[in-house]
Amino acid sequence: MKIYKVGKDMGYIPKYGMIIKSTLVIDGKIKITNLSEKNIKEQLEKFIGEY
Repeated sequence: MKIYKVGKDMGYIPKYGMIIKSTLVIDGKIKITNLSEKNIKEQLEKFIGEY
């Protein structure tokens, strides 16, 4: 797991682009910007279902 801090780390920019609000990235593939509990659960279930 890697935590990037906006303003300090720039390594995320080539991977994910500019992030200006809270964002969750799962396995470097799924980028979630709407961090509602429902949306996170749906995306995690989708991710787990792929494996």
